[in-house]
Amino acid sequence: MSDQVFVVKLGDRTWNIPRLPWRIVQKAQPALLRQAQRLSSGQDAGALRRLDEQALAQMTDAISLALRLVDPDATVAALGELRFSSTDLVRASTTVLAACGLAVDVDAEAEAEAEAEAEPAAEALPPAEGAAEAADLGQSTAA
Repeated sequence: MSDQVFVVKLGDRTWNIPRLPWRIVQKAQPALLRQAQRLSSGQDAGALRRLDEQALAQMTDAISLALRLVDPDATVAALGELRFSSTDLVRASTTVLAACGLAVDVDAEAEAEAEAEAEPAAEALPPAEGAAEAADLGQSTAA
């Protein structure tokens, strides 16, 4: 179990993190679990679109804390320079929760809504840029 590796992908970066030590779990898990519960609530299928700045910041802080176990340069500021969507952040959050020892299912409907919203943005770009952006979207959602 301790040899298990969890793959976190944000933007064009990928990290392989081990099961997290308690010192990280006790800080990262509460923030991520609050958002996971909000996202998986059957009463609020559109929660992903309404994650506010504070919720996104808490998720980013917790993910950064976990990533810094293997990459000291994965600071919140460094993550802020990467190009990724809120859906990518949620996927990274669920991976970090798994590394904490929890399995959390994010509401598939909320995730699908976010992906559907991202597609028209790629189509609105000029053809050459749109093709590259669409390829980037395909890479960031394949996991």
